[in-house]
Amino acid sequence: MKKALQFVFLSLSIITFSQTTETIEIGKIKDKSGMTKSLTVIDSRTLKEMGTVISKGDTYQFAFPKTAKDAIETAFTESNKDSGKNDIVLLINDLYFFNDNKSPEIAKAKISIATFFKRNDKYFFINRTDGIISASPVEGVNVAHTINNKISQLFKQLILTSYNSVAVGIPINEGSLADYENIIKNTYPVYKTESLTPGVYLSFKSFVQQKPTPATYRRDKDGDIKGVNDGTYNIKISDIYCIVEDNKILKAIPIGYKEVFKNEKGWYFEAIPADLFQQSMNGAMIGGMTGGMVGALIGAAADSGKKNIGFVSKVKTQIYLDPLTGEYVFKD
Repeated sequence: MKKALQFVFLSLSIITFSQTTETIEIGKIKDKSGMTKSLTVIDSRTLKEMGTVISKGDTYQFAFPKTAKDAIETAFTESNKDSGKNDIVLLINDLYFFNDNKSPEIAKAKISIATFFKRNDKYFFINRTDGIISASPVEGVNVAHTINNKISQLFKQLILTSYNSVAVGIPINEGSLADYENIIKNTYPVYKTESLTPGVYLSFKSFVQQKPTPATYRRDKDGDIKGVNDGTYNIKISDIYCIVEDNKILKAIPIGYKEVFKNEKGWYFEAIPADLFQQSMNGAMIGGMTGGMVGALIGAAADSGKKNIGFVSKVKTQIYLDPLTGEYVFKD
């Protein structure tokens, strides 16, 4: 019995010893406008452990330098010496790393974080990143390190873009933060009707408010939408969020319009992720921020030419639309 226990302890020691920690570093998050006074983190995760990723036989666990709250708040304090007037709150609902079940060599991370302005004990939603991101193996690159960098970048980008963003004017009590999505959705006309207002929508905000812009368009012989015009100027597809026609949502992306469907996870359309972006005259990919935080990662990967990294593949997939921001979300 004693030898058996010794073997168990030895095995556990080997497993523990073989684990390598990937530290999530936020880096500098300076508000160059000097408007932000504080950044407070509310870590609402029930499970603080963040999972593991196995890469080439080695196990990697993930952790912040301190707690998530201490690490991010310290990063803000060290990056911002000047005191502004805005109080921003970062809500962490989920953060977990794992290997893909079907392709174990692929690392994934589930992330759900959101930012709010806090004023007079009320919280006003700014932006969020919600979904699952992935990293595929590349020769000479540690996939655990790659997925860690992506998560760190998502935290940093969300914070930086929240400093000067316009918040949604719907006050939320701290006790109701866990239900902030439903509270906000219940104020948007688009989620209260079965019959969508037809027309051209130039922004997600106008779409959820069901206020299309005055514009006309035609279809060519192949049925493709062409010649969107506001009465004076032609509207570029890059300036269009979507078109509603016969109660169908047609999402505008650089290569055309994709019909939006709905399932238990929400609204989605099918496309090749790289098609969400277009090439500029010098060959660089543009349009990354069209999809928000996650979109920026896709654009960066597409621009690098590494078609097998993360989302940038030649495989058509379901791309969801965040119900609060209209940005791209990857559920799987």
